[in-house]
Amino acid sequence: MIDIVIFSPETLQAYAAQLIRGFDETANVSSITHLLMNSSTDDYLQRCGRHLESIVSDNRDKSQLMIVQWHGAEHEIPVVPLLLGASNPLSDVSSPTIVIIHRPEEIVLRYGKAKVCDLLSTASAVVLLGNCSVPEYQQMLPRKLVTSIPHGFFAVGSPSSASDGVLILGTTTAMGEMRHLEDVIHVTVGAHEAAETYGDLSVVGLVTAKLTPRAARELEQLQRHGWFNSRVVSCSAQELEDAYQSQQYIDISSFRTWIAKRYRGYVVICEPVTTVAVGNILKDSFDINVQLYHELLRYPADAVSPLFKPPEEQASTDNFTLTHTFQHQFYPKVEYAGSLHANGGPTVALVFDSPSMKDVELSEGLHVLFVEKDTSTGLPNFVKAGQECVEVIRTDKRSEMSVHNVQTAKTLDMKAVAQAYSELYSRLVRSSSSEISN
Repeated sequence: MIDIVIFSPETLQAYAAQLIRGFDETANVSSITHLLMNSSTDDYLQRCGRHLESIVSDNRDKSQLMIVQWHGAEHEIPVVPLLLGASNPLSDVSSPTIVIIHRPEEIVLRYGKAKVCDLLSTASAVVLLGNCSVPEYQQMLPRKLVTSIPHGFFAVGSPSSASDGVLILGTTTAMGEMRHLEDVIHVTVGAHEAAETYGDLSVVGLVTAKLTPRAARELEQLQRHGWFNSRVVSCSAQELEDAYQSQQYIDISSFRTWIAKRYRGYVVICEPVTTVAVGNILKDSFDINVQLYHELLRYPADAVSPLFKPPEEQASTDNFTLTHTFQHQFYPKVEYAGSLHANGGPTVALVFDSPSMKDVELSEGLHVLFVEKDTSTGLPNFVKAGQECVEVIRTDKRSEMSVHNVQTAKTLDMKAVAQAYSELYSRLVRSSSSEISN
């Protein structure tokens, strides 16, 4: 039996909770302690120190598994430098220590390879959520066990097979630093123009997510350059809730019809709603889940403000084209996206063609749609992506993808992920130091 201690920054509280649920469902775990970094640094170190001292004093450290999560996010207060840095409170515990790396590229860009190697030098094993960065970390840590364990799915959804002549694409995930409103607009315009050639499909872009300060600046640019009421509109919480109360829509099906009649061809920016029933309808109304992640640390500092081309400056045949934020090339983020792993369905994700998303497709088996790079411009090819979104709806391929993804979520649930960590623990316990190094 294993006793598990998980150390997490607040940014990974939700993932820790899902991992704990997975461990709870396995048969070989006797106890789980989660030490969450949700207080001052000094207080956190004291809490961790007291817990580790109790383990050592009770001679329980040989049956313990230490899991330390490292996110890499800008606003993270990371626990790895606290626990594995100069003071290294874990050094007195003989238990195996596994460090989970959530954003491998961002961590290297933010801290530098030398610092990352130093911080990970005392870990027993380093786990990435996919294979694409394993070779780099193996090269950085040649005497360390570096492996991958998939992200895992939090729940199992129900497949969706809507065939109502409506395509809703967008996101419920917070917009801002990694995910840009501009991308949602680009792909909505591409899909709308593709659908217009057929005439049998209404396209709506829908953003029901929290807007960070960067996304708010994007909105200001849209308003300043006249994009509101031409392709982008706002929809207040009051409007959504009044329409529900007056039974203009009562469920997902009627909401899709209502919003398509009202906002066909537009990107709709919705205020957060307070009515639970309305929130649930919005959340489950999407066909395509737009999850396009940028690695901002790879862009020049002066390239990250949105640059919108006013409609009056466009050619008449290209009224709704935006100048992409990053004018020369773009850098997809190495990100495994908790949003993609919420339930495996019913939506189908639209992602950048990136190494991490290839991991999600090939290693996990999730079927997604890719925004590929245009080789002539170096920018995302949103026109082609929009066309593909339309085609998977018109041919009903999206329904097949949804059924497949729900089955994938059943196979790779958090219990399966927890079992993989248990097996890694057993491997570490069995192995000698020389075997671990090899």
